[in-house]
Amino acid sequence: MRFILSFLFPVAVLSSILPVPRSVAAQLIGLQTVPVAAGEQFAIFPSLNRSMGGPFIALDDPLLDPFVNPAAGSRITSPLFFSSPTFYTVSEGNGVTRTLPVGALYGSQRWFSGVIAATQQIEMGGRFGNDFVPIDPASTVELPPRGTLAQKTSMNKYFQSLIGRKFGGGRFALAASMMVADLNMLDGIDQLFVNALEIEEFGHMQDYRIGFSGTFPGERRLEAMLVHNRFTMTHDVTSVNWILTDSLKGRFTPELTQEENLNRTRTWGVHVGYVQPIGETSWRVGGILTANRKQHPKIPTYDLAAVQLPQARLIPRDPGDSWAYNVGLGISGKEHNTTFGLDVVYEPAESYTWADETEDITATDGSVIPVGGKTVENWFVFSNASVNAGINQDIGQSAFQLGLRMHGVDYRLRQHDHVEVTQRTRNEEWIEWTPSWGFRATFFGIEFRYQGSASSASHFPFIDLGGDDLLRVSNPSSIDILAAARGDLAIPDLTVTSHRLAITVPIR
Repeated sequence: MRFILSFLFPVAVLSSILPVPRSVAAQLIGLQTVPVAAGEQFAIFPSLNRSMGGPFIALDDPLLDPFVNPAAGSRITSPLFFSSPTFYTVSEGNGVTRTLPVGALYGSQRWFSGVIAATQQIEMGGRFGNDFVPIDPASTVELPPRGTLAQKTSMNKYFQSLIGRKFGGGRFALAASMMVADLNMLDGIDQLFVNALEIEEFGHMQDYRIGFSGTFPGERRLEAMLVHNRFTMTHDVTSVNWILTDSLKGRFTPELTQEENLNRTRTWGVHVGYVQPIGETSWRVGGILTANRKQHPKIPTYDLAAVQLPQARLIPRDPGDSWAYNVGLGISGKEHNTTFGLDVVYEPAESYTWADETEDITATDGSVIPVGGKTVENWFVFSNASVNAGINQDIGQSAFQLGLRMHGVDYRLRQHDHVEVTQRTRNEEWIEWTPSWGFRATFFGIEFRYQGSASSASHFPFIDLGGDDLLRVSNPSSIDILAAARGDLAIPDLTVTSHRLAITVPIR
């Protein structure tokens, strides 16, 4: 992994002189210290290049781009309607998500706009299971009912709109967009509360963007954007501890605990990009440069006890802050009926989190930590990287696509525990592999598309070469997970498989 990152780093640094956003993830850089098996919950937008591995720097995506940088809506030439129902599953019955987005894009000589709305159903997997534990008949504790609809299924709703105006003879554009989401479940969050019998979630997200796009002689294009994202969730977790009360018959008494976990993140981001042709050819080269300032007023106390060493002590995490960056280089080109795209992106980041004490506490060395004092401090240093590559082969009015995304996570944790009076460091790294495939066909001007992908970190999907049992699977998202795991992670080997059907109808 470090060899790969050492190779990508100089390439990415050179790309900083060619700062063009194509992906939502390009402006919101997600930080994860624990791999989680989850699909792309927030990928509700249509895309032409998703099954090419999602290269976005030097390859235009007319459907996705306006919802990433609203100023890219200036390239809309005619009104169109679209819908892209999506279905993805986590292997071994660990969750299903169904999303139905519908929307439209409109462009005129001076003004352009767009709108998208989506409903999403998430079904939680069957992880919450202690049915095999023999309960002492003398127990008076009533466990919550298992497997009810409210426990296993929730509905999320999303809405985004954009509006912009062209000026300078249509060479420049300025636009703004707003997205709101009503969230009642986060995909994969149940994996972070492994002793939970029940999790009730509710919250929302707002995303505001102001974008600029300018076209200059020689088909050179510059884009810039300012983004502000506010993420707010509450996880009400009911957990169970099993106490052995009858050792002769091996029976246990459950002990229930309820805890409210708040999850708050405020992100400010700035993003610039540049793309231009390579000489007189059909090839283009471009680059991106992004900076995120993240404030975490409250971070959940994730319950990772079942995937940590037995002696692990749960550490509450309260506030924190992060700086995250990315710098990338992209190239794309078309030869005859074949289109190729490749991105290389390097993502350095730093996070600092700590735990505040609500009462005086005595450390093991006899010193007293007063109210408001820091009991634990965590410093994370990330050195992540990703590669997106794919091809599109046109065949008459049809085409097929193949792609691959590789996302490498590599971070170092330095932790000071002021209660135990200890210090420790830890390095974690894994690679998330996501091959993708797709097909599209056009009939009477109406375009139909199928896009599929599979994602895993423990092995390349469909080819399991074995390996250790640590650090299993995930699909990256813009939701931050900053948990300082105390022991070796042993998350099950899972694969996330996604299927998307899409239709685009021009309105003439």
